[in-house]
Amino acid sequence: MRYLMGRCTKCDATIKVALGTLTPEEGRKRLEGIQMFECPGHHVELSGPLNYWEIDWETVHEDDAKLATDEEWLAEKRGLYEHVVTTQELDSVVDKVVGFSMGLCAVMRNGLKEYVDFADSPSGRRYYFIGRQGAVRIPITEGA
Repeated sequence: MRYLMGRCTKCDATIKVALGTLTPEEGRKRLEGIQMFECPGHHVELSGPLNYWEIDWETVHEDDAKLATDEEWLAEKRGLYEHVVTTQELDSVVDKVVGFSMGLCAVMRNGLKEYVDFADSPSGRRYYFIGRQGAVRIPITEGA
């Protein structure tokens, strides 16, 4: 796998930008196109990562690690959650989206408020994870 290294100026998290077959400049252009993101340091920002990440664009690293495909990544998530859906499909499994809090998406589902996590697949498509397998569901009281 070919990748670039960097760090987040907000939380000091180490950033690893997988390039695959892209050049560093093509990787930069892809990152410029992201309008909001979740940092590996677990903060969500409503602007692009290049406003926070300092990337060493000159040094391309390589190792034998293989990037997961979207299919492999989705199979792992589907083994953990009742529903793994895209942004467009989210309304099909929740009553409504209430908002975002603490880096999670707050939704109403079956008349109860709950928080669901989300992440981007290896290709960059956003997915939401609802109903972790084996989790005990504790209703969130009004105002929480």
